[in-house]
Amino acid sequence: MKNKKDSSGRRFTNASVQLEGKKAKKAYVKPEMKAQEPLERATTMVYYYFIVSSKAVKESKHPVSTGEILAAMKELPVERWKYINHKEDHIGPYAEDFRALFGVGDGKTIDVIDAIGVLMASVKALAKELDEVKRTTH
Repeated sequence: MKNKKDSSGRRFTNASVQLEGKKAKKAYVKPEMKAQEPLERATTMVYYYFIVSSKAVKESKHPVSTGEILAAMKELPVERWKYINHKEDHIGPYAEDFRALFGVGDGKTIDVIDAIGVLMASVKALAKELDEVKRTTH
């Protein structure tokens, strides 16, 4: 692992993953951060985050219904909230609702790749709906 400095001079460690013999950057975290540290430290330490998403590392692939995902998205509560004992506000869904509506996750966390996938499927469904509106109004 290599140490790097960000623009403010703070030192970060370059954590990497191997993908078919090629090195892919995964994240920069402060060297003193430990995986078992409390949430209040872990949530503020990630500097960059890259998701390995190559077809080469996936199996059991199935298409999704973008329309069904969009319908579930409409039901997903998105609120402003704070983590217990934190000062910063956040906006987002709850893992329990995400699991119930989309069938992924453990109900306690939301995997970033799942959140991105749900958003992309929703955008595709909205684009399809917009194309239909344009087609019927012109």
